[in-house]
Order: sequence, then structure tokens, then C-alpha cells
Amino acid sequence: MIDTLVENQIPIGIVTAGQKTRILETVPGTVIGKFNTLVTGDMTKQGKPFPDPYLMGSASLGIAPEQSIVVENAPLGIQAAKAANAYCIAICSTLKSSFLQEADEIIKSFDQLCDLDVITAILGDSQS
Repeated sequence: MIDTLVENQIPIGIVTAGQKTRILETVPGTVIGKFNTLVTGDMTKQGKPFPDPYLMGSASLGIAPEQSIVVENAPLGIQAAKAANAYCIAICSTLKSSFLQEADEIIKSFDQLCDLDVITAILGDSQS
């Protein structure tokens, strides 16, 4: 999915509560390098559930928060995304769907991302 977004020149970012040094130590550079921006927990005054991390991420990508699609796996992240007015897709990778109900859509696995209308619409628009 990430490679498809990159190939279609869709700006993408990582917004995480993790500390920048830990992220850079644990995520391979070949993966980090695919993203246009990285916002970590130590880069904003207020972290998730406040919207600040997602607002910083969308600003860094040069898009309005309302044009953003956030993929989250935690309630505080979902709250932050919604507070930033972003569209939020929750993935049940760490928690059951009952904990992720505030998201706009909930899917069971990353494989399902490609099939979502909101994603196919973006890819279709980028290929026009």
C-alpha cells in the first residue's frame, strides 16, 4: 500500500506518539524514506488525543487536515485524528473493534485498506 501511494505521488506521513530517536532506531531507513514527513511524540506540545500531531503532519504535507486520511490502531490516536477533522480508518491490529468505534471506518487487517472506497478514490484521482 505504501509503495502504491508513493508511486502515485500521494503525500504520506507517519504521526506517532513514539519518540523520534526510538523511531529512527527501530524503523529501517528504507521504510522511513518512503514518507514525506515524520511527526513524533516529542515534536508537539500536546500529543494524542489532542489534534496537534495530526495538524502538524498535514501542514508538513501541505494539505488541509480535512483532506487527510489517518490510519490508526488506538483510541487516543482516533480521538486526535477526529479532533483534527481528518478521516480516520481504524485497524484492529492491537485492539478489538469495540475500542475503535470513534473511527469513520474499522477494518480487521492492513490488507483491507486497498479495498476501501476512500482509498480507491484517491488512487483513481491521482491517476487521472
